[in-house]
Order: sequence, then C-alpha cells, then structure tokens
Amino acid sequence: GSAQRNSAFEELARHSILVAPSMHLAERAKEQGLPKPRLIRHGINVPMGVRHRGGDGFLFVGTLRPHKGPDLVAQAFQIAFPGSLNLRFVGDGEPALANPFEALGPLPHNEVLQHIAAADFLVMGSVWPENAPLVISEARAIGTPIIAPRIGGIPELIEEGIDGLLYPPGDVNAMANCMQQAAQQQAQQQSLLNAGEKIAGNIPPKTLGETILNNQ
Repeated sequence: GSAQRNSAFEELARHSILVAPSMHLAERAKEQGLPKPRLIRHGINVPMGVRHRGGDGFLFVGTLRPHKGPDLVAQAFQIAFPGSLNLRFVGDGEPALANPFEALGPLPHNEVLQHIAAADFLVMGSVWPENAPLVISEARAIGTPIIAPRIGGIPELIEEGIDGLLYPPGDVNAMANCMQQAAQQQAQQQSLLNAGEKIAGNIPPKTLGETILNNQ
C-alpha cells in the first residue's frame, strides 16, 4: 500500500549513494524526488568458451508469464514462419497461451547460456518496462543477436542494427517482421547485425562493490 511505498522511499532517501543498472530506473527515481542514482550496469559472468554458434533457431528465455509475453512471441513466430516449430522456450511457468513449441522448463544457468549460444536469435516479448534484463547482457557477451521490445531500459542495452532489432511492445506483426528480417539476413550470410563482433565486456558480480567504491 501507500504506507509501504512511502516507507521504502524514506529508506532510499537515507542513503548517500543510490545505484541503478539502467538510465530508465535512474530517471524514474529522480521523478519520485530521490537523488538521481549512479548508473552501474549489472555484472555478468559468461565463461570465455561460451560463444555464439547458432543453428537452433529462435529462443525465448524468461518466466513464462503474460508480462514477459511468451504468448506474443509464439504468435509472432507463427505469423513469420507458418508451420515451423523452430522456436524454444526456456523458463519456469506455462505460456499464457497454449502453443506447439518446445518448452524446456527451468534450467541451470550454465545450460541456459549454452542454449543462448546455440540459438540463432534470442527473442523477447515483454510488455512491461523491464529494467536491465541480464539475459540481454549475457546474449551480447556470447554474441547472439537479440530481438526485443523498445520498452523500459531495454533500448539502452541494444544497439539497433548492430547487435539486435527493436520493435514496439505488444506489436506481434512488428515482432514477426523483425524475425523475418533477421532470418533473411542470416540466409544471405550477412552475419546478422554483426552481433558476434559486438561483444559486451564481462563484469564479474564480485567487482561491482569495488566499482561503486571507486566512483564515490
């Protein structure tokens, strides 16, 4: 309720340093009257040997709940590639709408990274303003191209046309167009978006504390 919300803001206001992993969240905090947080991206830890190899089609990674849009991803894929089943889902829960695609369920993190590396493309369907999804940073570090909605902090993490494609959130036709565009570029051996050449630096989580202290 409002009392809990006010208490949370009072607690935040007591701290001399606020940190946010996205400009989106930092701006929201500022709008609420809090000191603007410092931008420090999430740390990730992807083994050096895990690199994009492709071949397994499209992949969705995330909680299979409506706000993540797994049903929208399934709809867009069926529009883009009627009759194809070359789409997999990794995550807990059940898709909001029944679909014929393979659901691998929740997997250990190291296996998830291997699936990202094996995928031709990572695709997201979120309809709520995500902050700084770790899966995007992991996909970029691996070199797997990303198709994602232009919402929340997501556009900060994807350089459109370089390591991913963005579409209006909730627009299944636009998502389908992105899927087709990505597949066409791959078929023409155009090294979709040069994703493999745009490797995000790994930042081990244990170094984040040092990052904060060094930026005081």
